[in-house]
Amino acid sequence: MPGLSRPFYQKNGGILLKKNLFFRAVLLFAAVALLLPCLAACRGGDNGTETAAPTQTTATAEPTEKLSDFFGSEAKNYVVIYPTSGKSAVIEAAKTLTAALNSTFGLSLRCRTDNAVKAADSPREILVGETNRSESKTLAATLENEGDWGIRWAGTRLAVCGKGNTATSRAVNRLLSDYVLGQSGTLRLPEKLDLHWDFREMSRAAFTLAESYRVIFPSANRSDERRLGGVLRDELLALTGSTVKVQSDENGDTGAEILIGLTNRPESTEGAKGLADYQDYRVTVTGNKVVLSGNSTEALRRAAADLIEALTLGKITDLGKSYVSENLFYGEGHAERLPDLASFIPSWSTSVQPAVWLGSLDEKINAFTTIDARNLSAVRGGDTKRYASCSFEAIASAVLCGADLITLDVFETKDHVLVAVPDGNLSAYTDAAERYGALGAPSSTLVTDWTWEQIRALKMTRSSFGRVLTLSEAVSLCAGRCMVYANVSGADDWTDTLLYQAFVNQNAAKSYFIPNPDRYTLTEPKTVTALRKWMNRDKSNSAVTEAYNYWTACVAKKPNHWSRLLWQNNGNEDSATWQSLRDEWKTFLYTADIAAYCDYIGKNQSASTKTDDVSTDQPYTINQSDLGYRVMIISDTHYYTTSNIKDDNLGITRAKKKEFLMAQIRKELDGRGLDAILVLGDLATDNWTVGLADAKSEAEMYTKNTYYAKTLYDDCFKPFEDELGIYVLAGNHDSFLNEKWKEMFGTDRQFSFKIGNMAFIMLDTFSDKGSNSKGNGSSYVGIDKTWLASEMAKYRNCKVVVCSHYFNSMSELKELSDQYSNIIGFYHGHTHLYEAVDVGNGTMCINDGGFSYTAFASEGGEWNFEYMDPRSAWGYCILEWTADNSRCVSYRTTLAITYEATNMTYRIAKERKTADIPLS
Repeated sequence: MPGLSRPFYQKNGGILLKKNLFFRAVLLFAAVALLLPCLAACRGGDNGTETAAPTQTTATAEPTEKLSDFFGSEAKNYVVIYPTSGKSAVIEAAKTLTAALNSTFGLSLRCRTDNAVKAADSPREILVGETNRSESKTLAATLENEGDWGIRWAGTRLAVCGKGNTATSRAVNRLLSDYVLGQSGTLRLPEKLDLHWDFREMSRAAFTLAESYRVIFPSANRSDERRLGGVLRDELLALTGSTVKVQSDENGDTGAEILIGLTNRPESTEGAKGLADYQDYRVTVTGNKVVLSGNSTEALRRAAADLIEALTLGKITDLGKSYVSENLFYGEGHAERLPDLASFIPSWSTSVQPAVWLGSLDEKINAFTTIDARNLSAVRGGDTKRYASCSFEAIASAVLCGADLITLDVFETKDHVLVAVPDGNLSAYTDAAERYGALGAPSSTLVTDWTWEQIRALKMTRSSFGRVLTLSEAVSLCAGRCMVYANVSGADDWTDTLLYQAFVNQNAAKSYFIPNPDRYTLTEPKTVTALRKWMNRDKSNSAVTEAYNYWTACVAKKPNHWSRLLWQNNGNEDSATWQSLRDEWKTFLYTADIAAYCDYIGKNQSASTKTDDVSTDQPYTINQSDLGYRVMIISDTHYYTTSNIKDDNLGITRAKKKEFLMAQIRKELDGRGLDAILVLGDLATDNWTVGLADAKSEAEMYTKNTYYAKTLYDDCFKPFEDELGIYVLAGNHDSFLNEKWKEMFGTDRQFSFKIGNMAFIMLDTFSDKGSNSKGNGSSYVGIDKTWLASEMAKYRNCKVVVCSHYFNSMSELKELSDQYSNIIGFYHGHTHLYEAVDVGNGTMCINDGGFSYTAFASEGGEWNFEYMDPRSAWGYCILEWTADNSRCVSYRTTLAITYEATNMTYRIAKERKTADIPLS
């Protein structure tokens, strides 16, 4: 069952934690605002002055009153150009710059490849990377001798280039985040800018850390800090080519160390003491110690991002000198640099692929539909409940934590502005008690008696930002990053919660699968059944009656009318206000908006998925006589039950599941043949053992009983060991230690092998510390790229298929397939939904769909479908190829099964094969 923690990831050669995305966005938009003057400096095409010798120049000109003055009439003529053959890091940097300019200033600048625009027709350009323009080539040639990257004005063009993709990304980051902001506070770039940067020299501290230091994490129950140590190791390796050792603080002081969190070193204790009451994190360099301190795990991740950024940008050049980072929320002067919140728009609103924060759309939808989404309440202070209720800091911290859903309380002002505040009495969280009744202020402290302008002037206590946010500002802050559940004054919390549970399953379902009314009838969700029972018990409760009537009215209409729910609490005026927020900010408000959101993604991704044919049977494209090899790929058998071994799983017992599985293996062997079976994790769940009820103690339970995972293997796969190879990966629910895994299945948790001239690399993306006793599942730790590189070196002359239990980032897979041209595809499971998606360059990532319960069945008591998505029906993938590797295809087989639940029966009458997907 999906249960991912929200991971951090790497981007552009520097750590970009998901939790740090908002801080990056703040920096980006502020920097772009400051970049605009440079365009005006070139306006008119008459700037042909030769630049001085390469230096790091600081701007000195004073800003004008209006930023638009810098653009003049030439704004629409500027184009951001990147190389046609540019790698993803360079392209993304160029597109990010373009999107920021457009969203911040209401422009429509274009981002084009260098082959799409003739240089002679486009004199005003920002050149990112080594384009075919002479200005880029001149700068690139200069860098061969003079540095890592450079930024240079040349006439009306600004060239930004580096030695390679990562260096170019560093140049763009430096231009936006450090040099443009500078220390002078100016709003202008010098017209004669010619900046070169020697990364080895200016970032030499990174090389010292990688070559001479060790990363130390706390030994006591600190798996997050240990994983973060691994990320730091990987980032330093990417920056320097050297690998730093990561170890716990159980060993003695090794001298030069990077300390993560509260280790047993005295420097960690001092660093923790240095945090203010509401400070987020701190990075301290003192003596031979680099100390990362934070008030939460997410704060430590942000501290790690700060350290890598400081190293990359040369903020830390001498480890012998003390250094203390600026705090994320409470650094001196930081509040004055907060961006215009209206500038935040969802990144997916202008692109086909959803933003990285989504991870897997199926994963996110499943989290919502099982009421298992990560919900952080801004009402209760955001991350670790540390900040002022409903404050900017509370919302931003929740965004940085990667929350799927952020809850807000909303009240209406006297002039009908919706504000995000925790209480209807302003004195509870502002200085209204000191102001009311004086100088024209209202004579009460109730929100409904104050206008927005009057509330805006109040000081919000315990908030560095200082004031209350409107709902529109709060929504724009979350846009493209998470859902917002706004509880509008006048609707009881418990009523809204019931509505949220009642409708979310249906909304998500409708975007994927419109059921055939002849096959089953949509039934009433349990929460609505409860509403009806309560309504019958207490007919005087108008809130319950109103909530139930919402649902019944909704069912009588088309699914897209469900988006009107929850907006009827305060009448037409509020309904119109909320609708305008959707239109203006392009953010989908929770709850009912999930339907529209999924519909949007579904329509825009239709070209990249090849799973539309799951309900039809398609022919083979490789004749059986031409076959060289065939492999069955299966995952998520989840061989267990929720209470005892006699329970059914959607009408199918454990014994029947084994029969289905073994029958299909035999059918494939005797049919077109099989050479191997790849089992991609989640054999059982949380190391559960057979005979739980028979164990007299927990110690006996895990020593004398057999693990479900091992039982499944012995019963279903071991009988075929003499006929084919069987290779097993661990999933998030197979949290065994490596030694136990090897004892049970004969391999390490990650390994590789060959079949013919096709190599298979089996990655362990859930290699948590683990346990051999019952656990709650392992956390996602990502791809071990160092190990992967060593394995890829073994198979330079082979085509390679990379497998794991789950990959959470298509962009990361694209980078891998760009780096290793012999990778022909990726396979994973975990979400229980068959999916085949182009990662961005023609290489496919295929989710086999699982051999378990349906993805959206609920376990809260009786089994209940809510609906049935045919992509989640039991099945497996087949990968088959010719002996000479000239042709390789993948397809999925869905079993003929009748699924039975308490509310419906769903029957797949005949076995189905999807269309072949070419992988070579």
